[in-house]
Amino acid sequence: MKTFKKVMLYSFLFSLLVSGFVTPDALAQTPDSSVNIKTVHDVAMEVKSDPSLFNPNNPNEVKAQLERAYFDDTASDSGNINKMDQGGVVFSNILIPIDGTGTVRLASKIVSFIGDKPHRIDFDLNLYRGVTRGSGTYVKTCTSSLSGILGVQVGKEITCDLNIDSTGYYFLEAKHTIKNIFGMTLGTSTSQTSQYLLNTKATLYPFVSDPYSGKAMTEPRADWAYTGSIPWTSTDRGNFIAEYSRRHPNNGWNWSGEFTEIHHIRPRQYGGTNDYDNLIPLEKWFHQGPVEGWWRYYK
Repeated sequence: MKTFKKVMLYSFLFSLLVSGFVTPDALAQTPDSSVNIKTVHDVAMEVKSDPSLFNPNNPNEVKAQLERAYFDDTASDSGNINKMDQGGVVFSNILIPIDGTGTVRLASKIVSFIGDKPHRIDFDLNLYRGVTRGSGTYVKTCTSSLSGILGVQVGKEITCDLNIDSTGYYFLEAKHTIKNIFGMTLGTSTSQTSQYLLNTKATLYPFVSDPYSGKAMTEPRADWAYTGSIPWTSTDRGNFIAEYSRRHPNNGWNWSGEFTEIHHIRPRQYGGTNDYDNLIPLEKWFHQGPVEGWWRYYK
């Protein structure tokens, strides 16, 4: 019995040793741990100390998207990629607004390989802009390549900085073309990042929701024309506060102008009205800082 227990113990220890051993080749195939990119921007939503300024549904939170591109360097009568024999590359694609500069950075990074590595990868990083979320037209392209044994490796990244000259919903369309040593195309893949609403300074639109009414500061179109402002008086402000307090009697806003201001979601100079639905209370520092600062460079 003692001999049996010793055999079982040694078998268990041996299995632990084998499972903890990773070969250099296996390491080359594992995903890059830095893929979880989350760019930090100097906007109000990052001040998490005040719960009224945080909403997890922020559509302008910049994140990387993963893309899988498959290729097949084996002969095929049908010309189709055989998924049993194919290789692949996993990319991390991201559009990073460089706040205050009017510049966006397009980046595509090799995260891991599936099977054998290709000899060459061509990158086409296309910038698109829309006037609303869900729309987009082509703006500019950056092209580059990685090739050779040392060039096509996990962690290698292609980046380029592009200037933007108008407000819009921007996104990156990344196209990857995988080739062999003779320059023949083995596979292609195209993917898009999320869209981000940026002004001409590449500042993200500040997203916020009212903790008492649940109203979010909705996003504008990027093609509103300047119309000139309609008046906004103390009577208009008082009427809004009275109606808001009627609808939400237990709210915690301090209506003193030293603490709380009323924001026109669609600004008056771009066709906004004093209607209740176009108004939202904001903390004064947030209204005069990130919000008015963003609209200052809306064009």
